[in-house]
Amino acid sequence: MKVHLCLFNHAVGVRSLMDLRVFLMDAFAEMGIDATWGERLDPDRFQLFIEYFAGDFAQRIQESGVEYGIIATEFPSKHPETGTFRFNERYDNDWAGRAVGFLKVAEKAKFILSLDPRPETLALYGEFAPTRYLGVGYSPTLRAEMERLGCEPDLDFSFTGPATQYRVDILNQLSKKHVVGWVPGLLSFTQRNQMLMRSRCNLCLKLTPDWPLPSFTRLMAVLHAKRPAIADVTSHHAPSQLVVQRGDIADIRWPIELYDPAQALDALASEYPAGRVLKDAWG
Repeated sequence: MKVHLCLFNHAVGVRSLMDLRVFLMDAFAEMGIDATWGERLDPDRFQLFIEYFAGDFAQRIQESGVEYGIIATEFPSKHPETGTFRFNERYDNDWAGRAVGFLKVAEKAKFILSLDPRPETLALYGEFAPTRYLGVGYSPTLRAEMERLGCEPDLDFSFTGPATQYRVDILNQLSKKHVVGWVPGLLSFTQRNQMLMRSRCNLCLKLTPDWPLPSFTRLMAVLHAKRPAIADVTSHHAPSQLVVQRGDIADIRWPIELYDPAQALDALASEYPAGRVLKDAWG
C-alpha cells in the first residue's frame, strides 16, 4: 500500500499537527510502508486525513473519489435530548460545521483511528467505520530535533496552547514565584520545540477542570524534550510506566502527574516505538 498523509484540510491549525505528522512518518518508515505527506490530495495513493472537515472540505473529498481513512483527534458524543452528533460536547461556532463535515466524510471512510482510547468513544466512531485506538509513542525524528535545539534552560516552567481560564489561573499562580514562559497560541514547530528545550519543567495542562483526557500528542512532544514534565491528572491516565509520582509537589497545588525525563523517554522508546504503535492500530 502507498499512503499519503493529506493535510489539505488544515490551514493555520496545521502547526498543532506537526508532532503527529512526524510521528506517523517515522511509523510508516519503520513499518516499511511507502508514505508521503503534503497539503494536496494524491489520487495515486491511499489518503490518511486528520479530522477537520468544516467548510467545503467534505464535498471536495467526496468529489475526488480517493480512498481514505481518518484520524479522529477529538472526543465525540451525542446530545442527550436531540441525539445530535458533536465534538467535545460543543455545537457552537465552528464546531457545528466540523461535526456535519465529519459525518459526511465518515460515510465512506475505510477506517477511523481515534486518539481517544475510551470504549464509549471507540464505539461511537465505530458506528461510522471500523475504529481502533491510535496511541502515540517514540519518534526518532522528533527526538533528534530536540537534541539539535538543545540549550541551557532559562525558564522554570513553560506552556504553549490556547488560553482558558483554568490554564490562566495555574500559570498566574506559578508566575508569582517562578519564571514562566507562555505563548497563548500556536507556534511553529521549531519555535514550540525551542520553548520546550528552554524550560526546566514543561507543563501539559488540560483545557478545563473537568476535561477527561490529557493531550497525548502534547505529552509526547514534552517527553521528547527530555525535561521534567508535569501533567494534570485526568479521568484517563497516560501509561503508568511513564509516571513517576502523583500528588502535590513543591508549589504545585493541584492534582498532577510528574514525569522523570530519562525514565519516561526510555520507556516510550522501548515500549512504544512509532512503528509498533501504528501497526497495532493499522492492523
